[in-house]
Amino acid sequence: MKLVWLRNDLRRLDNPALFYACEMRQGVTAVVTLTPLQWQLHSEGPARMALWRDQLRALQSDLAELNIGLRVLQLKHFDEVPGALQQLAAELQVDSLYFNYEYPLNERQRDRQVCTELETAGVRCLGYHGELVIAPGRW
Repeated sequence: MKLVWLRNDLRRLDNPALFYACEMRQGVTAVVTLTPLQWQLHSEGPARMALWRDQLRALQSDLAELNIGLRVLQLKHFDEVPGALQQLAAELQVDSLYFNYEYPLNERQRDRQVCTELETAGVRCLGYHGELVIAPGRW
């Protein structure tokens, strides 16, 4: 089973993490981690959150057409994400996690913690530069 961790990049098309997970022709499940208290610390406004929720609803419909389920994990802060994803990966017998990189400091730290915990449990983590034409440090 492949797990695609979706965050800010909720595109069905031109989404490298989703593309490569589906390319393996195995079962794929998508997951979103909602962390509202963390978002408050980042001063995310209600309008942005409403837009994000609308995009998530549209994506859920798009994924259903591809026979991909969407799991939504309700958490409070980023520090809860590694354990929650590890638990879901164990439940679904996931062998690989696919995600598109995020570049702010807190997000990079969260992603490193997720990969450390999952790789310790035997889950391969594969990250992609989904929103960039040129990866950081390549220019």
